[in-house]
Amino acid sequence: MSTFDSLIQIIEMIEPRAEHDHLGFTVHPLPGGEEVGWIGRNTHCGVAFLLATSTERHDHPAISLPLLRVRHGVRVSIDDGDTHEEIVSLLECLAKDNATIQLFIRAVGGVLVDGTPADQESLGEVVERLLDLFREYSYAGDAQILGLWAELLLIAHCPDPPRLAHHWRSHSRSRYDFGSESERLDVKATTSVQRQHELASSQVTPPPGVAAAFVSIMTEQVGQGTSVGTLWDRVLALAPDSQAKIDAECIRTLGRDWQMARDISFDMAKALSTLEVYPVGDVPQIGDLPTGVIRARFTSDFNLGQTWRGDPPTPTGLISAALACTGSRSQ
Repeated sequence: MSTFDSLIQIIEMIEPRAEHDHLGFTVHPLPGGEEVGWIGRNTHCGVAFLLATSTERHDHPAISLPLLRVRHGVRVSIDDGDTHEEIVSLLECLAKDNATIQLFIRAVGGVLVDGTPADQESLGEVVERLLDLFREYSYAGDAQILGLWAELLLIAHCPDPPRLAHHWRSHSRSRYDFGSESERLDVKATTSVQRQHELASSQVTPPPGVAAAFVSIMTEQVGQGTSVGTLWDRVLALAPDSQAKIDAECIRTLGRDWQMARDISFDMAKALSTLEVYPVGDVPQIGDLPTGVIRARFTSDFNLGQTWRGDPPTPTGLISAALACTGSRSQ
């Protein structure tokens, strides 16, 4: 059983006591024992990590967000069969829904829960990770939600999910969803009856020596389909080394209503049956931009384009992974 699964089981068994105030917790020791700290809860939070840390962190400012609170040098009352007081770094998830609690435990456990006490560097890393996940974001539009769903679908159904997840959204300004040194891949999804997608002029002109392709997916939003949350969780399980990035990108894309957006569902069978791969040079596109025009966006009718023919640039590259998803339809 993984550390994450064991922590989920522990927190599900902890019953908070009504008599506890904001600084009283029913707890269970973390791996490594009390020298590392405790995981616990009270009636005011969904889950908390109480970390035994050195005093050098205790004068750092507190962090308070709608779903997250971090404080250092806090005197708490701990109930682990006996009641006693400890001074800890206190990391609290204030939400009580399962999805947010699991996200919080993954974020903290991925850095700290290895059986050793938290030092200044590791505690700083986990606080930065929590801030990245729990800060306020804007609301996601329909196109952003569909785009994320389609990208997760491709990762989940390709032959090598860890590899594709590693190359997913490498940096925020990338023109493509997936990128390696020699290949680029961008996922386009639509709920229209026409295979038409919006492109940026920069996407059809990859760097010299780089092979690039579009993955085109057609689907429908349905009430009983495959949800964003289902694919999110599946990709987390398939690519455990990329869990921090997967969580961060999903939260960043879905925005402040990410818990509700997790339940939005699309038709996976239709998506997989319509998945096609197109070289970026073989879809309708505008020609050279007029002088003074730096970039442009346009809608391309992929029905007039040409799907990928022949072998991929490399047998284990990004484009090969996408082409394998088209081949899976006949298997």
